Amino acid sequence: MEPVTVCVLDMDETLGRYDRNAFHVRPKLETFINLLRLLKCDIILWSLGKDDYVRRVVSGHLPEIRDYAYKIFAYKECMNSEARYGFCKASEHIRIMYDCDIFLIGVDDKVSENMDSRYDLRIQVKPYTSPDSKDVVLLEVCEKIINALAEARLDRLRPTTENENDYVENTWVY
Repeated sequence: MEPVTVCVLDMDETLGRYDRNAFHVRPKLETFINLLRLLKCDIILWSLGKDDYVRRVVSGHLPEIRDYAYKIFAYKECMNSEARYGFCKASEHIRIMYDCDIFLIGVDDKVSENMDSRYDLRIQVKPYTSPDSKDVVLLEVCEKIINALAEARLDRLRPTTENENDYVENTWVY
């Protein structure tokens, strides 16, 4: 059985930037979310922002997240995760929500600070510090996710016989 793919997304400086009463959404967010939906990923927004701030931004500026996120976590959940697991966006905090194997992806401008190494794929993005219509970072993230999932799937498709050239029917592990 294929593991469930879960993608944890940071909000500020990753998906957009809040500047003087406006949230500027990073270009290609809709394309990125559409890819995650096509891949049937569970989307989890996990922000260090205060809970009411995250709710306001998601409600007013991130309809793709509002409509398709499996979970939305903010400051309180970060503090719980850090107290329990040592990272504000700990992989174990997510893994215990599932009763099956998951392929866990983290996308954050501060991935090494916020997420532990037990994510299957951690993608550090350049912070989105000012509106830039030519920014293609989320398209690059799409490419990294596609390649990582393809590689993970190929790793699971290995012959069960000792001779790797032995392609007998029903000898592949999926």
